[in-house]
Amino acid sequence: MKSFLREKATHLFAALFLTLGLAFAWNMSVSAANVAAPTGVAQTDAGTITDAGQYYGTSYISMKWNEVSGAVYYPIAISEDANFATGVMEYGTQKTGGSVPGLKPGKTYYVQVGAMDENEEIEWAQAVKMVTVPNSVSKVAFTDATETSISVSWDAVAGATQYQVMYYPYGSDPKLAKVTTVKTTSATISGLSTNTNYAVYVCSQRVDGSYVEAVALGRGFGSLPTLPTKTTKLKCTYANPLTTIGEADFSVTNSASADGYQYEIYKYNGKKPILTGTSVYNEFTVKNAKIKARQFYKIRVRAYIMKSNGELKYGGWSDEIYFSRCNYKDVKAKLVKGKVKVSWKKVSGATGYTVYLSTKSNSGYKKVGTTKKTSLVIKKKLKDYKNYYVRVVPNKKVKKKGTFSGTRPNSNFYSNAFRITKKYYYY
Repeated sequence: MKSFLREKATHLFAALFLTLGLAFAWNMSVSAANVAAPTGVAQTDAGTITDAGQYYGTSYISMKWNEVSGAVYYPIAISEDANFATGVMEYGTQKTGGSVPGLKPGKTYYVQVGAMDENEEIEWAQAVKMVTVPNSVSKVAFTDATETSISVSWDAVAGATQYQVMYYPYGSDPKLAKVTTVKTTSATISGLSTNTNYAVYVCSQRVDGSYVEAVALGRGFGSLPTLPTKTTKLKCTYANPLTTIGEADFSVTNSASADGYQYEIYKYNGKKPILTGTSVYNEFTVKNAKIKARQFYKIRVRAYIMKSNGELKYGGWSDEIYFSRCNYKDVKAKLVKGKVKVSWKKVSGATGYTVYLSTKSNSGYKKVGTTKKTSLVIKKKLKDYKNYYVRVVPNKKVKKKGTFSGTRPNSNFYSNAFRITKKYYYY
C-alpha cells in the first residue's frame, strides 16, 4: 500500500545515489553534443527519510529515463523556478535513474536531465515537473457518525493539494482498503456497514502534473465506529429478592461499534426516569435503593459512541421492558379446609399473578393457577408428608407489548422458594 502507508525508513537509495559535487557549467554549449537528449524522463517515487543523521535529508524524488547511445554521464538540474533562474541544484549519475535528496516537503520542482558525451558536451531534455511528499496530517478528529457513515477532519498541510482517506473494516486485510480523495480538510465516508468499526487513515498528497504518488504517511484511527442501530433484545436476567437495596441484572444484544450503553429506569406508569446510568458492557447490574420491592418498573437502553471532543452520540432506544422485585418473605402458605392456600402482598403495577409448585427447590416448577387477586387455593391434590415448594410470579400485561413476568426469559422475577409439609407445618 505504498500509495498511502509509505515506509519512511527503508529507502536508503544506496544503489541509486546521485554523485554530488560534479562540476559542470549550467550554461555550457549544447549545440555541438554528439548525443541525443534523454527521453522518457519521469518521476518514479517520492518520500521522506526521518532517521537521525541520514545524509539524504528529509525529502527525496526518484526518477528514471531511457538510456542514450554514446552518453557517458547524465547531469541533472533541479529548481523550484521553471526558468532555472534561481535556486538551481546540480547532480549527476552514470545510470539511467536515481534519487535527488534533501528537498523541501510538499513542493513542485522542475527537473531537467541531460546526456553528456565524451567531450563533456550536453544535450538537455525538456524540464519535467516532479513533486515531493507533504508533511503528514495532524490533529485528525472523529467528528460524527451515522448508522452507515463516519466523518473525520484534520488540519491543513502546507503543500498538500488533496488528501486520501483510506478505510477498511477493523480487523480485516488492509490490502482490501478503499480510498476516497478530497481537496478539503474533512470527509464523510458513506455506505458503511451497521454496527461496525473501521480503520480510518488520512494521507496528505501533492499532485502537480501527471505524477500522483507523492503521498505522506497515513495518520488517523485504528478503529472508528458507525453509530449503533436501535438496541434490541433487552432482558432482565435477574431481580434479586433478598437484598435490602434493590438490585437487578440486564442484558442487550452487543453492538460491536458501541462505546457503551445508557439506561433509563421508570416506575411502570412513570413519565420521568427515576434512575439513569451508563455501562461500557452490554450486560450490567443496577443496584439502587430506588428499586423497591412490590413494585413494577420499566427500563429502556440505547448504545452510544464518543467523538474526539468527548461528546456522546446515541443510537436508538430499545423497546421498554417491565420488571419487578419481590420480597420473598411476602409469600405465605396455610391449610384451609384441607387445601393449601398461598397468599402474598400486592405488587404495584401487576395485572395478575401466576403460582408455581414443585417438589424440588430449584427445578421442576409447574403452574398450578393464575389470579388477579393476592391469594390462590391450590386445587392440585397434594401428597401427605411431602415437601412442596411454591413460587409466586407477578405479571404485567402491557398493551401491544405483551405480558412481562418471570415465566418469560426477558424478566426473571419470582419469589423465593418455600417448603410446605402437608398436615404438619406451614409457613
